[in-house]
Amino acid sequence: MGTLNLSSTASLTPSVVEGPAFYVARDGVQSISNTTWTRIDLFTTNSGGFDTNSCWNNSNSRFTPNVAGYYQIQFTLGVSTGSLLAGRAAIYKNGGRWATTELYMVSGDNYDDFSTQVCSLLYLNGSTDYVEFYCWRNGGSGTVGGDSDVCQASGFLARQA
Repeated sequence: MGTLNLSSTASLTPSVVEGPAFYVARDGVQSISNTTWTRIDLFTTNSGGFDTNSCWNNSNSRFTPNVAGYYQIQFTLGVSTGSLLAGRAAIYKNGGRWATTELYMVSGDNYDDFSTQVCSLLYLNGSTDYVEFYCWRNGGSGTVGGDSDVCQASGFLARQA
């Protein structure tokens, strides 16, 4: 009869991805203009925010990771006040729209607020690539945020490149 050698368990150990992760939010409102893409200012200091590798910059609301790889990024946005006809939330990579969600209202109906979420898996090079979060609205000026549960973003390294 053969023997079973269980002394090596390396192949049974799950791999752990260690790398940048962040959570940022708005605890107060931010004004946005009609039919203009506006960067949303988010902060690690609000509502339990964190930044595991010091990759989030509170002064310009950018995530610039220091590890190259594939990142799962999400953005939740609540927009209020004004008569909304349409709204968009977007993840920007290096100053250009990468992923967008759009919400159009029924013709003739105006709404006071909307909430939406956009998420994407994207490659970031670990040195110069960065991510920002933007909002666009049609239907007069208004505000975003107010509570961290309706205006927040997060991301993490899913896999190193």
